[in-house]
Amino acid sequence: MPHIIIHHSSDINSQLIITFMAKLQGALVEIKEGKFSLEACKSRALSFDKFISGTKSQDQASFIHIELKILEGREEAIKQRVANDFLAISKDFIYSLNLKSRKDISIEITELDKKTYQQITI
Repeated sequence: MPHIIIHHSSDINSQLIITFMAKLQGALVEIKEGKFSLEACKSRALSFDKFISGTKSQDQASFIHIELKILEGREEAIKQRVANDFLAISKDFIYSLNLKSRKDISIEITELDKKTYQQITI
């Protein structure tokens, strides 16, 4: 915990996504008030070949959507800082690539219920 799930257009190289995930994880643990542990971070990415972004198809657009799942209870200010930091990192990342003319970035933070979330490392 936390979980970073990245959905992205397939024109973004998977090796670059791994580096991108590491940057997101690093930014998350830098927020000391959030008490996020690098050791506990779980990150993964899913690539999409078929999508429509607004009126643009996969031939005309690129995208990154980041979903962050964290345990409930953190202050709004912490969640806002995470969202802002993730957006800034994503903008720098997507602008560094030679992608389609339309580039969409979205960030979603979801809180998990402490009473029902279960996790174990074996």
